[in-house]
Amino acid sequence: MKKNISAIVMLLAVGVVCCFAARSPWQECKRPPVSILQGHELAVRALGEDAERFYCLGAGILSHGWTYQFSSTDGEKRWVVVGWKGETNIRKEPPEY
Repeated sequence: MKKNISAIVMLLAVGVVCCFAARSPWQECKRPPVSILQGHELAVRALGEDAERFYCLGAGILSHGWTYQFSSTDGEKRWVVVGWKGETNIRKEPPEY
């Protein structure tokens, strides 16, 4: 009985690891073409005059670039996607991962 439970637990663990590995947006053994700091600079520049109202809450990596989440004290949110070639896209909704 214990062997059956151990086998089931192992199969579940392998399944979870494989599931998350398949969803990883970036290969960790490769250096991103744009560093997270360079991407942040580009994201702030893309916000233009609004950059003074917004502050960065976090960053994430996508297969095609970085995403930065910004918020303001009045509750507005912006997501800035910075592509691997430095292009930027400002969104009012979070990007799909």
